[in-house]
Amino acid sequence: MISFDDERFIEDLSEIQKRYLNLSRRCEMYRAALESPDKWAVPNIETKDGQFQYIPFDLEGLADIFMDLADTLPDDPDFSHSRQPIRPLSLVEVGCGIGRNLNLFRSQEMIPLSKIVGFDIVPEYIDVARRIYGFGNNAFVQDAMTFEYTGFDLIFFYRPFSDDALEAAFEEKLMASAKPGSVILGLNTETLHTSRLVAEFGTTGNCYKKL
Repeated sequence: MISFDDERFIEDLSEIQKRYLNLSRRCEMYRAALESPDKWAVPNIETKDGQFQYIPFDLEGLADIFMDLADTLPDDPDFSHSRQPIRPLSLVEVGCGIGRNLNLFRSQEMIPLSKIVGFDIVPEYIDVARRIYGFGNNAFVQDAMTFEYTGFDLIFFYRPFSDDALEAAFEEKLMASAKPGSVILGLNTETLHTSRLVAEFGTTGNCYKKL
């Protein structure tokens, strides 16, 4: 015979399951809204050999990285603040495409960001980022191989080059110019995981701190 406490426990589990399913459905609706520009706003253009066209990174993966950073950064003296868990940080996205990720970075409140900019070598992508998301001069046309990364605390990219040699050269350029203590959020990388210039940061396997 099931006890009263067991019955209450089963009811609580059922209520939790119901709330979880409702929350999951809401999240799917919000996710569809965030991802919708990827279906209608991306210009159909050809890129140069060795470079990727715009590839939207999975939003769940992006959220996982930021949640992990929000847990990891407060324990690092380089990012401490006297009145809040994390000092305001600056972020640049390499190959920002149409600005969807930049918009998410700007809207999230887990990590305080005082400066958010992004660039892409494709002018048509930057036009969309400015027109849809209103980034103005904070989204600009630039070559990843000539940009100087010294002034940023967080550097985000999702493998801009399809050619392995070009990707490796880009990552070496980035690591050489990034300031010590900055965190590189590198997805689908070529050399970061073996470089002695950086150390893995956090638990996702996608973040590296410049030594």
